[in-house]
Amino acid sequence: LLEEYGVSLAMVTLGPKGCYLRNAVASFQVGSPKVSPIDTTGAGDIFGGSAVWKLLQLGKKPEKLTKEELQAVVGFACTSAGLSTTRPGGISSVPDLKEVLLRMAD
Repeated sequence: LLEEYGVSLAMVTLGPKGCYLRNAVASFQVGSPKVSPIDTTGAGDIFGGSAVWKLLQLGKKPEKLTKEELQAVVGFACTSAGLSTTRPGGISSVPDLKEVLLRMAD
């Protein structure tokens, strides 16, 4: 994708196994937090939205992000999506920022 189509950042969600991502600087896999899922509705959308939010917070082009910055993006997105699966519903399952940050600090 990066070479053939000029994609600057590719992320592939792996459900409970986390996410694989690659840009021009790094390529690696990050695991998801351990949760007891009850409903996965919206988890992919929550992952995507959380990743975009975190990318915007960094204020850098995706192809310029370091491995550490990419780990922060995908760690935040995986945690948000994972927490969302612990409650029913789509929009109603979106965790708030404080909850995500507390879980990431564990």
